Amino acid sequence: MKLDLIAFRPEEPRQPRVSISASARRSDGDRFEVLVRIELEKGVHLYADPAPEGFEPLSVAVSTPDGAASGEPSYPEPKAWEDGAAVYDDVVDIVVPVTSGGEARQSLEVQVRYQACTDQACFLPKLERLLVVIP
Repeated sequence: MKLDLIAFRPEEPRQPRVSISASARRSDGDRFEVLVRIELEKGVHLYADPAPEGFEPLSVAVSTPDGAASGEPSYPEPKAWEDGAAVYDDVVDIVVPVTSGGEARQSLEVQVRYQACTDQACFLPKLERLLVVIP
């Protein structure tokens, strides 16, 4: 008797939509703010820091050219998730203060690390890089 083997593969979850944008606005003299907006598909969340063990928390970093300096990112207040962890969902706005080096136009690299999760699955952590021009 011959048996045919059929591979059963349960439906894999689809990678959720995470849209990230960044811009800069002057606040005072050589100071400005980098604004990072993350828009999450309904049902998707990102862990805040500290994330549960084994998960990647949301983090934002700004690489500045010589003579410029970035401050600590200001994150919104996270929400409590079912497992007691702190998460972000829907729209997440993060502000990073930066002092320019005095040059008229500078470009900054914004790095956003995150791990998108739903109530069914968490996906591999990602690193998104965006370029922002100081006005």
